[in-house]
Amino acid sequence: MLTTSTKEVTMVASNAERLGNSLRAARELKGKSLKAVAEPAEVSTAYLLKLEKGQVESPSPHILHRLAGELGIDYLDLMRKAGYIVSDNGAPSGGALTHALSGEPLTEDEELALATYLKMYRNGQVR
Repeated sequence: MLTTSTKEVTMVASNAERLGNSLRAARELKGKSLKAVAEPAEVSTAYLLKLEKGQVESPSPHILHRLAGELGIDYLDLMRKAGYIVSDNGAPSGGALTHALSGEPLTEDEELALATYLKMYRNGQVR
């Protein structure tokens, strides 16, 4: 007789999901709508929504570059999250916030939690 033990399985987010979470968090942190980011970055709002939902497996580096510029986030970090191999060349990864907070890079969960908190703080929901 076979017995089955119940184990909690933690799913690892795909590159597309990590990228989408980062894009959405950055956009929301800036208080911008999909349209307010998509238009200046020269992408459709539908495509940006697909990116944020993790439905695009291999986004164009050109589009990531324009989105990074529009959102004020690190382009190389977006490239890494999208699954592209990016050489550090001694450059710090994780952005200025990561290095300002500690010598250790933040985890994806920590980045999202900080972005969520900062959004709430800016909206006056937390003091």
